[in-house]
Amino acid sequence: MMIGQTIPFNLQDPNVLIALLIVATVPLVLYLLIRRLINKPRKILEVTLDKDRLYLPRTLYLTVKNAGPEPVDIARPLLVFSHFFIRRKLTLKGSEGHLYYPLFLDPGMSHELSIDMDSFFQYDSSLKKYSRIMVRISDVKGQIRASKSISVRKSLFR
Repeated sequence: MMIGQTIPFNLQDPNVLIALLIVATVPLVLYLLIRRLINKPRKILEVTLDKDRLYLPRTLYLTVKNAGPEPVDIARPLLVFSHFFIRRKLTLKGSEGHLYYPLFLDPGMSHELSIDMDSFFQYDSSLKKYSRIMVRISDVKGQIRASKSISVRKSLFR
């Protein structure tokens, strides 16, 4: 634009401002919509975590279901004990001497694992003071992530 050249439309007109705003936002909205449709995740994991007692459970029941249309390879679950800002992470390998992971789940199939908490408490007795337990599950490639947490003790906030 040269100095002294006039703009062919008036920027003070509200209709012109609305038209410029629409022209600027419509391509952005279309771009984001198309990007979301292209990158839509096809693998979906549903995780449930149950306990046998309300407080200080002896056994946790972990269920992982493949709710997506594609098969999934599940890596070892990560068990996270947390209390305020302190976290303790432990990796689950299996139960009763059997190694289950990495685990291949076809579409619609589920896997249930019972976790005996006494073995963790014998390993480290300070784990009893942690108020929450979270299970994080991911794909072998690390693309899919799912987590579920439960409260195992009373705390000031929960």
